[in-house]
Amino acid sequence: MALAQPTNLTVQSLAPVATLEQGVQRTNPAATVATLQQYTGGLRPARTVATLSQQVVRSQSARTVATLRQRTGYVLTPAHTVAVLSQRVVLYNAQPARTVAMLAQAVRRVQPARTVARLRQVILREPNDPVVNVRVSLNGQDVSARVRRDIRVNGAEGDAKTATLRLSRFPQGPIDVPGYQGQSVTIGKILDGQLVPLFTGHVVRPVWNHQTKELTLHCSDLRHERIADEDQARLRQMTGGLYSEIAQQEGATGADWVAELMKTVPGSLDYTAAGVLRYSPWAVGTPEHVLGNCDIHRTGVSFEYATRDVITNRLRATLEYRYFQRNTLTHSVQVSMDRESGTGLPKSGHIVPTKEAIRSALTGIGNWNVIDYSVGSIPDNGWYRDRSSAFVERIAFSATEVFRQTRAMGGSATLERYISQPKREVYEITIEAPESIDQFGAIEGSASRVSAETRIDGSIFEERGCTIVADPDDRRDEVELAMRSLQRQAEKRILAAHRQNHAEFRSRGDVLPVEIGTPISAISASVEALGTVTEFQHVIGPKGDDYTSIKLAVSLVSSGVSVSEDWALPAPPSKYKLNADSQALPETPDCPAPTGEAEITGPSRIEPDGSVIIVTPAVDRGQVDEIIGTRTHTYNVAIPRDTLAVEVT
Repeated sequence: MALAQPTNLTVQSLAPVATLEQGVQRTNPAATVATLQQYTGGLRPARTVATLSQQVVRSQSARTVATLRQRTGYVLTPAHTVAVLSQRVVLYNAQPARTVAMLAQAVRRVQPARTVARLRQVILREPNDPVVNVRVSLNGQDVSARVRRDIRVNGAEGDAKTATLRLSRFPQGPIDVPGYQGQSVTIGKILDGQLVPLFTGHVVRPVWNHQTKELTLHCSDLRHERIADEDQARLRQMTGGLYSEIAQQEGATGADWVAELMKTVPGSLDYTAAGVLRYSPWAVGTPEHVLGNCDIHRTGVSFEYATRDVITNRLRATLEYRYFQRNTLTHSVQVSMDRESGTGLPKSGHIVPTKEAIRSALTGIGNWNVIDYSVGSIPDNGWYRDRSSAFVERIAFSATEVFRQTRAMGGSATLERYISQPKREVYEITIEAPESIDQFGAIEGSASRVSAETRIDGSIFEERGCTIVADPDDRRDEVELAMRSLQRQAEKRILAAHRQNHAEFRSRGDVLPVEIGTPISAISASVEALGTVTEFQHVIGPKGDDYTSIKLAVSLVSSGVSVSEDWALPAPPSKYKLNADSQALPETPDCPAPTGEAEITGPSRIEPDGSVIIVTPAVDRGQVDEIIGTRTHTYNVAIPRDTLAVEVT
């Protein structure tokens, strides 16, 4: 066969560069040096006939022997056959095909199918190419083609979501950088053919880079501002939270009110990537994403267990409620003149008091109210005999009609006194997690103490004719609400302390559309975790390396203790005792006499001079001073058990 054929190429002449002068002393024609022939000799296999060996006697380093200068004009050599190779078959032996070997296969072990290899294709673009699968809009206008492929979206539980992106390709001319502040921003990504939102918010800070001619936009979903404007009734219904002015910040409004509300529910309140308000309970339900080893970047897995110093498993709270109860004291008074023992007539020389004096004495007793009273009559005119004397003596008695109408020998009255007695209910509650106490021992957090006072002036109960509407403890409903608030606040603090275990990983292949509170199950070669998302970051990288960094909160406790919860409110105290501070005070008369006057003692009576004296009984301190009743109760909290397992491989 021919090794070369005419190419029909046009060759341009070259200018002479150098001229080489060479003389040929002798020309030897090419000759065959050695010809080796080998025959198989019938059916015998081929073998080595001859072996050529070469030995280097002396070697010297290469050096320049001569420098040749050559000048070439141009040489045209037409294409021609340089060599022709011919082949001759000396011996041909054809054998029919046959089975050379047979393989037998036996199944020793069956393994389930698994991913052997995963191929990933990255399409590289020029730096200025638009972000093809990402959609970004400003004030409703699509600016995706001007966005650099370097976008970050960050989210954290109970905090505002933020995003950072860069705009480029600005035309020459002035640019209104402050005008971008406040513009609405939406960021989405096409996943499985669908546009999935990643962020909805507003520009809070635009930054112009004069060197790169790019505008960096720092954005936020303005959670704290927006949540302050939400309807409080809607938030109560959505979260099931409580707000008590007794047990929480009094007079809270706006974002402060929402923060107080969220103290009573184990969950978080955030805005989704689409800008919709969402409540996420901490309790892990059915996972929305189940990630396997091929879905998690192998170098991005880490985990952290809570330390003992962040654990709280026992909290104490005290609630005091003070109001007034009305004590009614009843006393019967009867006064009469001293009479002659035999006749029952007024004693000689004693003055018969007027009816007005008796009425005034009965109705003028301080702090006592007359319910009913009557005055005694004057004996009839006539002759009376003193039968107690040894000598029967007849005594004439006569009184005018005017005397009978204005005078009386005695009187009686029914008196009532109303005492407004302070009454204090003390509730001492303990909220604890028996499972955690079994594992760590009792670790108490800071105690709380709140109090409530009736809004009714206690003096009103000491007035006659006071109508008590329902019950003097006018704030009973508020007190029960405060009790439930204390229960829930303590429960959330204990649950929060036990979900300080975290698993962090990075998705592989693309961003993972997650929200705060999303339950996720992640299983890698060495770690298995089940928890809720407490932090995340979406990254859209410049080389197509899109991913989501995720931090899971995992609730853990290690104990064999069984716990049942019962959050029923404790009943009011059934027994009360006098305030210890009041018991230390010395006894004082109920109605002390004015300075310089003697204390009036003895029974109620009419003095010989006609003056009427009414003496009321002393009031026991136990009916006047504050009384206190105490009720203690303990509530148990069950700690949720999520998964955070480590395996040595």
